[in-house]
Amino acid sequence: MSIHSLRLFPRAAATFWSWLLVGAAIPSAPASMLIDNYAAGPNDRFQNGDNPDELIVSAFDLSGIGMTSNGRWATLIGPNTIIAANHYRPTGSVYFYADNNLSGLPVEVGVSSDTLRIGNTDLWLARLDEHVPAAISFFDYATTPISAPTFPFGPGSDFPYKNEPVFMTGRSPGGFAVVQDQAFGTNEISWFVEDDTSAGLGDVDAFRLDYGTNATPHESFIQSGDSGAPLLYDDGSGQLLLLAVNSYASLTGEGDPLASYASYVGNDAALIDLTVAQWAAVPEPASVLLLILAGGMVTVRSRQP
Repeated sequence: MSIHSLRLFPRAAATFWSWLLVGAAIPSAPASMLIDNYAAGPNDRFQNGDNPDELIVSAFDLSGIGMTSNGRWATLIGPNTIIAANHYRPTGSVYFYADNNLSGLPVEVGVSSDTLRIGNTDLWLARLDEHVPAAISFFDYATTPISAPTFPFGPGSDFPYKNEPVFMTGRSPGGFAVVQDQAFGTNEISWFVEDDTSAGLGDVDAFRLDYGTNATPHESFIQSGDSGAPLLYDDGSGQLLLLAVNSYASLTGEGDPLASYASYVGNDAALIDLTVAQWAAVPEPASVLLLILAGGMVTVRSRQP
């Protein structure tokens, strides 16, 4: 868990960006996501306040957002498939909660050795040891291909989800157990970058979410430990759509927050679809045992005179 200054390059004649890798190389204590007008009620998933409907995402099922005991994020996109940031991979067990109750018991599922980095991107998939129970729901994800508009962006530089409001996920400014350290903020999608290598994470297709423009009431900026957390969109279906996972952020030359970047899943949806389907068809351990036992019974019976 770290902050890693990657490089400087000119934005304009007198301004520079510095890149911030949200989650790997240099050890540091994880920082909470910056959330404007932060309060436990509207922003913390497990705040258990007097008015749980105050949570800005209270209308949606959040059970598919999981975390490991060391604070790494895993979002469920199939009955036994999770997606995360390649540079901040979850290992061991993932803990999911069926609701937003602070006193609730989590569902613990192990991460198997079946994993897949999507091309040279910062997207990473893993198969869980077993299918999650029905109380835990997985997210649908974006499937629309996006190409980066020509820089600089003008009035005609349009792309899917441009200027759309989204929910950002990250660690809470409040004090929570690691596996319940989930907060939600908001922002609007500003830009889209394609095959971006500047953060050293591979060839990244990502949404850029500018910070400090007061675009939304709880405008947010990701920090150390937020990598892999989901970027979610209300598409009107009644469920949140997974658009991307947090990857990196940028600072101004003065070290102030500038923008968050989240790796978009839609450009790799075909491979993700295939992987989710293949892994969903893998028999669970108990099923394999039953099949073996059944096969043994057939063999024994076939030997009866």
